[in-house]
Amino acid sequence: MGGYKIGRVASGEEHKFVINEAQNDPRIHDRAWVRELGLVSFAGYQLRPPGKEALGVLALFAKHPIGAEEDAALEGLASMVALVVKQALAEELLHRSEAKFRTLFDSTADAVVLLGENGFFDCNHATLAMFGCATQQEFCTKHLADLSPPQQPDGRDSRTLVQERIAAALATGSQRFEWVHRRMDTGVPFPSEVLFSALQMEGQPMLQAVVRDITERKEAELDHALIIETALDGFYMSDREGRILEVNDAYCRMSGYSRAELLSLRLADLEAAETSADFKRHTEKIVAEGQSQFETAHRRKDGSIFQLASSVQFSLARGGVFIAFMQDITVRL
Repeated sequence: MGGYKIGRVASGEEHKFVINEAQNDPRIHDRAWVRELGLVSFAGYQLRPPGKEALGVLALFAKHPIGAEEDAALEGLASMVALVVKQALAEELLHRSEAKFRTLFDSTADAVVLLGENGFFDCNHATLAMFGCATQQEFCTKHLADLSPPQQPDGRDSRTLVQERIAAALATGSQRFEWVHRRMDTGVPFPSEVLFSALQMEGQPMLQAVVRDITERKEAELDHALIIETALDGFYMSDREGRILEVNDAYCRMSGYSRAELLSLRLADLEAAETSADFKRHTEKIVAEGQSQFETAHRRKDGSIFQLASSVQFSLARGGVFIAFMQDITVRL
């Protein structure tokens, strides 16, 4: 622009600048170029939407003087251009955001479903694979209850219960729960973990449902439970405070307590070989080292003492737990 430094206008030093002697004004660096083209005036206006920073500058040279009326018109034009540019930038940001969301939406291995007032209106590719549905259009004709057996494992009606979950998510913002779903192609049920999240889209409330198939996890839990329950060794799991969280039948037989009774006790109630101070120090040592093997003694429900060879590990799972396997060595001693 003839070498005129419009940065002063763009930076906010001046919201506009108009000169009608461009051929002689020292702020026009290439005045020879201006004279060669017969230019007379120069004007520059900030492109600044109301309450926002400048987005740029509308600048021009003219071969005639710029009067007050034309100046006002150009200033109004600059305001209109600023609003158009602002809208274009906002639409570009929205487009990028939507593209990013769609990429994440379609690439996740979990089923992701969007649910509005009239039912499903979008889902990702993982949803179709998980539920055995051919197309998104077909899936969106279904109700949440259509993707479930008539009753959940607790015997409650699936349709009624899912409506309660939806209402709770809309009221509190989110709901996480386990659920039994059913494939649409085979009718085979499968366990899942569901997260409902309440969102707003174009001013309307909606839910995003993320569904994770936890079949493998449930099978692993079942295998774990079977191993524990059929083990000849006694087993317990306790928290950092010594509260018993899990126990198997073998330890119930060793101690003479029922499972319900043991789950109401602490390890200190059973310990017969260590003082409270010793037990606390030993527990801290297991936390520090991660595991320990030792011999100890527990007190049965009838008050008699039995000797144990114990192998204890500390895990950070569930806030920190002790996992112990024990052999009754009373007879051997």
